[in-house]
Amino acid sequence: MNAPLVHAPQPTRPEPASAPAGPAREVRREVLGRTPEGRSIEAWVLGGRSAELRIAAIGGQHGDEPWGSEAVRRWWGGRAAGTRAPEADADVGIAAIPSLNPDGAARHTRRNALGNDLNRDHLLLENPETRTLHRFLRAYRPHLVVDVHNYPARRRHLLARGWEIDPDVQVGTPTHPAVRTSLGVPEVEELYSALGTSLARAGYRSGRYTLFRPSGRSRPGTQHVVDARNGIALRYGIPTVLLEGRDPGRGGTESDRERTVTAQQRALEAVEAWARDHRSVLVRGPPIPRREEPVAVDAGWGPGASTPEFVFRRTSSGDRVSVPWPAHRGEVLVRSSVLLPRAYAVRADLVAAHRVLADHGFEGDRDAPGPRALVEVPRTGTSRDRGLLPHAIPPEEFDLDGYVVYSVHQWGGRALAVWLEPSSRYGLARWDLLGETPAPGHRPAVVRVVGGGYPVPPVPPPGLEPGQRRPGAWGEGATPPPFPGRAERPPIVETNLLRFAEPAGAPAP
Repeated sequence: MNAPLVHAPQPTRPEPASAPAGPAREVRREVLGRTPEGRSIEAWVLGGRSAELRIAAIGGQHGDEPWGSEAVRRWWGGRAAGTRAPEADADVGIAAIPSLNPDGAARHTRRNALGNDLNRDHLLLENPETRTLHRFLRAYRPHLVVDVHNYPARRRHLLARGWEIDPDVQVGTPTHPAVRTSLGVPEVEELYSALGTSLARAGYRSGRYTLFRPSGRSRPGTQHVVDARNGIALRYGIPTVLLEGRDPGRGGTESDRERTVTAQQRALEAVEAWARDHRSVLVRGPPIPRREEPVAVDAGWGPGASTPEFVFRRTSSGDRVSVPWPAHRGEVLVRSSVLLPRAYAVRADLVAAHRVLADHGFEGDRDAPGPRALVEVPRTGTSRDRGLLPHAIPPEEFDLDGYVVYSVHQWGGRALAVWLEPSSRYGLARWDLLGETPAPGHRPAVVRVVGGGYPVPPVPPPGLEPGQRRPGAWGEGATPPPFPGRAERPPIVETNLLRFAEPAGAPAP
């Protein structure tokens, strides 16, 4: 058998240690679910779910990135042993999922056993691993989520110039303009500054996460909501942090590999320290959706006010050079927005769309108010007709019989606008889950409920915490009424929509 091309670190599995003097801390491991090949997906949890501040870290979405997984293990192990964090704090909970893709890790492949990239599945949730993760997030309800990866420093088009990407750790935050969390721009800038300072003091270099394209352009990643950074932040209103450690590569030495793991471990510790300092902001939780609040459904990148400089490493000498990059596109340009209605009504026969919403824990209400509902009918082509922007005819009375109504006044309700607007560049129409554009006289797939007989429940409903079901509503864990023509979900292999190609002309996330 051939030796592996990349020498992965041997996973550490620290046993729960006795807590130092101070408040008692709960230390446990939970098996959250199973992969397609039957491997367990574990969460290592320190502190109870009632802790005032809760932080979750995800490692190993890509099976060929063992360094990030090992960093998550070491970070959590140090916290459990009380050696890598401030004094024991019973009001801070830490949850780590070191390897979300153990099938891929066993093969040392980016994708899971079904051939799918898990970090492109935080919208459709077609894979058991991502569904398991999102169920855990809704149960644990963290105030901050850290997504840990590794990036290739040696890109062919940069090597042609004699450069490779330099930072030990690249740091990113959500880039989709519809994301709203408890953090404002000042807190996000403080996060970047705190991480950079902490890593520099420890002898590591950091920078903001940037994609460098062969065309010469660069940007801070993707605006699509299929990845964890944007998808989790949009769905739950939770701040997310992306940590991309420098992949040591096939020719990396043991010292290079250890530096990558240690740098990401220190970055995790720095994020935790920053979160403790900003506890009062984080624990405020996600902002409550407001009616007629604008929500971006199409956006792009534009140049900033100044030309940034990026630090590269010369391949010939190892020296570092600062390079101006005038083709950088780092400013978000919102192309189209919609005003948030009271609710979205989705035609009941669109089973695949309802499956996605139920897997995300959204509640649907089939007790429609009848003909007295006041709605707007989005008038647009398919999401691929980029020239057609969303607009609506004047509100009209509409019979919602045969529709399931999803109120935006539930946890993460802003995501419904991004997912359900037929014109959204990022929503379910992108994968044709909202059906064909209806012919005149046919019932539309989605309507916006703006008034009439449909009530707006308070947020959260009296006596319920966000994420709990209202009496009479159905969602995750409940048995929904049968839809017309509804069938049991086929095995995941047969329903894997991510096997299909991206829509023509759409940029890859």
